[in-house]
Amino acid sequence: MSIDTESRQRPVMVAVNNTDANAAAVRWAALEANRLGTRLEVIHVDDPGSSSDRRLERDPVGSFRLRQQRVVRRVADSIGPHVADVDVTVQVTKGRLSRTLTRAGRDAQLIVLGSPTCTAHAHLAEELAATCGCRVAVVDGSGRARVASRADRPDQRRARVSVALHDAGSRPCWSERS
Repeated sequence: MSIDTESRQRPVMVAVNNTDANAAAVRWAALEANRLGTRLEVIHVDDPGSSSDRRLERDPVGSFRLRQQRVVRRVADSIGPHVADVDVTVQVTKGRLSRTLTRAGRDAQLIVLGSPTCTAHAHLAEELAATCGCRVAVVDGSGRARVASRADRPDQRRARVSVALHDAGSRPCWSERS
């Protein structure tokens, strides 16, 4: 039996916020990192474009430190006694969500997200799968996971089908059912 040492060194990355789905995603990611024999990297992104936290605007340094402490506590509570043998790093950073996660996830062998709670992030998993080149799992609040791929986005399916039909000498056509 051979062990792929390169993938063993690449981490499992999980993005977190304050939802039940993210607590389940952290637990799922920790178990997966343990199964794969790799470390778990947890990242929380404060996106200035979507933040409604007025305290962060009034006291950016103090509020940011408080947020870091809360994230570490939530991660520890989410993992709990489920997994004891996984090295965990927690990073709290500021930036645009998709751009920051893309940059952070380039070295990951797996990215784990909680189910999106707003339509603005509905295709985040597929975007990350396309740009990071690794599997992306989306975990719901009950702990069930689905693996996303870039072909899950309707606009990308249309482009791929149109190119395939065009290359075959046919006129591109596409219809979607609502």
